[in-house]
Amino acid sequence: MKYILKIVLCLICLLPASLAFAQTAAEELQQQLDGFNSLTADFEQRVINQDLKLVDMLTGKFFLKRPGQFKWQYADEQQDIVSDGEKIHFIMRDLEQVIQRDFATALETVPSLVLVTDPSKLSTLFAIEKSTTSQGETFNLLPKSLDSNYESVTVSFLNGKLLGLRLVDVLGQTTEIILSGVTNNPSISSDEFEVVVPKGFDVIQG
Repeated sequence: MKYILKIVLCLICLLPASLAFAQTAAEELQQQLDGFNSLTADFEQRVINQDLKLVDMLTGKFFLKRPGQFKWQYADEQQDIVSDGEKIHFIMRDLEQVIQRDFATALETVPSLVLVTDPSKLSTLFAIEKSTTSQGETFNLLPKSLDSNYESVTVSFLNGKLLGLRLVDVLGQTTEIILSGVTNNPSISSDEFEVVVPKGFDVIQG
């Protein structure tokens, strides 16, 4: 009886040690994001409606620099989305408007902020699930807030490089962003993320 008790106690003692080696999905996502502090890539953005029909496709250049900076520079030159770490700027040249949102409160409406938000904070805002296939690792982020305007954000990686994002909004519309020519940790000047509002444009606080 004492012998059996010793075995049971040994197994109990070993259990926490073995679990310590198992990372949560949130920790693994943090590890992936910690792998680069800056990034450049080309992107293709596809918008698919509830009927699985392609309704829009755009291309452009993506720049990222931590903390808090990114730019989606669209090739049609009609729009850009820029974060300078304090505000998110939606520059719409065709409408002669710039919509600005505070960085600190925009995560619920700007899904790509997950790429430049402190990774350690993501698990407080999202339930995070991970899946692995031959095509890489995928992290599905489900917003915990009931006020979020999207249902999920999926971030994909392959061999430490960001492959893209997939966003599903509350209306069932899907936006797929596919990256190519990804370069991790290039030198990017912070000037890349400065925004000068064009003369005559309306500035709207959104």
